Amino acid sequence: MKRLIVICIVLLVSYSEILAQTPGYQGKRLYANVGIFTMPALYNPNANRKSGLISFNNKKSIGIEYVINRHRAVVFNYQFANSSMRMDRAFSYQNHSYTPDLLADIKLNCFSLGYKMFNSSMVAPLGGYFMPEIGLIKYKINYDTVLFEKQMKYEEPSIHPYPKLDNKKSYSDVSLGFSFGSHMIFVDRIILDCGVQFTLTSGVFYLLDYYIIESGYVNKNDEHDYLKKLSKTRLSTFFLLNAHAGIGILIF
Repeated sequence: MKRLIVICIVLLVSYSEILAQTPGYQGKRLYANVGIFTMPALYNPNANRKSGLISFNNKKSIGIEYVINRHRAVVFNYQFANSSMRMDRAFSYQNHSYTPDLLADIKLNCFSLGYKMFNSSMVAPLGGYFMPEIGLIKYKINYDTVLFEKQMKYEEPSIHPYPKLDNKKSYSDVSLGFSFGSHMIFVDRIILDCGVQFTLTSGVFYLLDYYIIESGYVNKNDEHDYLKKLSKTRLSTFFLLNAHAGIGILIF
């Protein structure tokens, strides 16, 4: 009996040492999660076309993380969101100008790959972390061409025919993000995640562009370029700074 107890103790100690050397919390390396990224819609309207301190732009996310050593993990994340942007620049047509006070809807999907680095005093995926990540953003914008044409007709009833604008545009962008946060583990399975994310997109290069800050008209031939620059500028503020919260589970 004593020999059996000794053997069990030796096996338990050996197993504990193996777990201590194995990447992942208690040897578990795969982690799935869902989350939300949010920030007040201060400068641009949200999906409900509202803005202000109590109106929020939100991105939802689904992610998979795989621990590759005791303090590092590779992260794949998918984010999706709806929002809107103001179209307040003047369009020109046949030497006349129109200023549509319209809101365009934005629907976006973002796929990102990150490298999460955990505090050296903890075992991944537990504790504080820093994560750089790169992303690909695919998005569409849509606005009401019927209302647009009605406004033009009201401003310049003599103009005919009215320009037919394509109200559905698809674009893409790239992003470089940095996240700071912390993981807390409960009942050895459930992970709570909270932090902040700072992200740059190519739209930051359009912030001082002529089409955005200078007076002037957007010609029919420039419509595509204008919407591209306007929407990328909008995305740059949408992604720039977000608070993050999520919940996940250690799978194995």
